[in-house]
Amino acid sequence: MSSADEFYFHRKIDHEILRETEKAILCKIKHINSSDAKAIIEHFGWEIMDPIELWLPKSWFKFDNYDGTWHIWEKGLLMNLTKLGKTRMKNITTTAVMPESDTVH
Repeated sequence: MSSADEFYFHRKIDHEILRETEKAILCKIKHINSSDAKAIIEHFGWEIMDPIELWLPKSWFKFDNYDGTWHIWEKGLLMNLTKLGKTRMKNITTTAVMPESDTVH
């Protein structure tokens, strides 16, 4: 298997590690080289999705020694991004929002 085949289901990811356990990493995703991921983010909107912080299994990550970059399993990331967007949308629609003209005394 060539190096290109090894990363076929993975996409480059630029991330910051916020926390780490034995099996997972809490990542703040800065950039992902995936048009499908960008479509999910645009579907929910940046105001909903930002910041993109997700717990991701370590087994989803691969390091490319050739160019020194990290890659992530794309299908798993897309599932988690969709779940994040739906959860945040649900929280927004179920939380009472006070009109800007009202004040609390």
